[in-house]
Amino acid sequence: MDSIYTYLLEFGSMGIFAAFLVWQHLSMQKRFDRLVDKFQEQLEKIRVESKAEVDDIRTRYEVILQKYNEERTEIRVALSGEMKECSQKIENFGIILGGYESALEEIQDTQKENRQTIESSLAIMQEMKQEAKMIALAKEMAKKKE
Repeated sequence: MDSIYTYLLEFGSMGIFAAFLVWQHLSMQKRFDRLVDKFQEQLEKIRVESKAEVDDIRTRYEVILQKYNEERTEIRVALSGEMKECSQKIENFGIILGGYESALEEIQDTQKENRQTIESSLAIMQEMKQEAKMIALAKEMAKKKE
């Protein structure tokens, strides 16, 4: 070690300046190494925190999705039940309409029969009216002859 000092002192101020630069380089290297280590520790801490946040977000997202899927399943089941109920009501309504349709056809048939009866009754009444007119004319003529 002493030999290094003697060499540096032989070179004068340049030797001392060279020693200073070596010392400064070594101390700066140590400082830089500490900064790099500290920076890497901070990065690791940030990575761990970030991972924890991502895991938290993922957990909340999964809970929300699970609730959404449960609600969707409940809605599908409810809609399926309502559709079956509506289908049953439509079938019952069709049966009722079928009964009304046959009743309506019976009413139409009865109405046709009643119309025919009324028309025939009107024809008979017109004939009777004409016969009554003829009888009245015949009586008038009989009175005039007398």
